[in-house]
Amino acid sequence: MDKDTLGGIYIPTGFLLRDKPFTLLDLVVRNGKGVVARISELILSRGYSIANITTPGIVTRGMDKGRLFILVEDCDEACGRELAEALTRDLGDIVLSAEYISAFNTYIFPRNIELYFIDARAHVFTHGLLREGFREMYKYLSSTPGLESHVQSALRNMGKGIGRHLFERWNMRIEDAGGFEEYVKQGLRFFETIYNAMGLASRVKAYTEDYINYVIEVIDNWECLALSEASLSAGPQITLGIIEGYLGRMLGKRVVAAEEKHARSPGEVCVYTAKSLESFIE
Repeated sequence: MDKDTLGGIYIPTGFLLRDKPFTLLDLVVRNGKGVVARISELILSRGYSIANITTPGIVTRGMDKGRLFILVEDCDEACGRELAEALTRDLGDIVLSAEYISAFNTYIFPRNIELYFIDARAHVFTHGLLREGFREMYKYLSSTPGLESHVQSALRNMGKGIGRHLFERWNMRIEDAGGFEEYVKQGLRFFETIYNAMGLASRVKAYTEDYINYVIEVIDNWECLALSEASLSAGPQITLGIIEGYLGRMLGKRVVAAEEKHARSPGEVCVYTAKSLESFIE
C-alpha cells in the first residue's frame, strides 16, 4: 500500500489488493470511546479478517465525527454489501454512513480524501512527479536558448511566495516572543519544524550569530534530490526563494540567499546562506 507520513505516523492513502478479494469499508463515524473496537468486533464476529484499520480523520474540527477505513480480506462484493448494511443497521448509533469498494488485484484510492496541513487543504507531489516535472522543464530550456534565466527567476519568485505565506499565514504570533533575539530564535525554530513537516527535508538546522547572516543546513532537501534524480545540474531556485521569502517577512528586510553546498545523494547536507539587507516597504 502507498503511504503518506507525518512525523513518523504512516497513513495509507492507496491500497494494493492482491491475490484475493478485498473490501475497503469507508465509514463516517461518531467520535467517542470504543468506536473502533465495536466496529471491529462486528466484522470479526462474522468470520472476516481485518487487514488494516486507518483513521485519516477520526476527529473533525467539530470534534464529533470522522472517517474510518477498514480493509477486510477474503471479502468480495457480496461480503462488502453485507458488512456495510450490518454496520449501519446494528451500530447506527456510531456509524453514520458506510460505503464499500470491493476489488481483486488492483489499486484502490478511496474517494473524497482531503489532506489538511494545519488548517488548509493540501496537495501531495511525490519525488517522482517533481523529478519528471523538472526533467521536462529543463528539456524545454535546452531546446530554447535564452529562457533559462527567466525560468530560474520565476521559480525563485514562486519560492518567495511560499516562504512569505509560511510566515504570514501561520507564524505571525512569534511577534509576541519578547525581544528581537528571542523573536528570531523562535522564527528559525518554526522554519525548521514546518519545512520538515511539509516533507521537504528529513532534517533542517537554521541559525545565526550576528542576526544579519544566516545559515540553513538541510538534509535530503526535496529539490536537490529531485534535480539529482533527473540528472540535472541546475540550482535549487525554489528552495532559495523559500528562504528569502520567509526570512524577508520575518525580518522586514530584503534577504538574499545563496547555495554554499549542493548535495546530490540521500543523507547529504545542502548548505544555504542568507543575508539581510536594507529594510523594504511593500
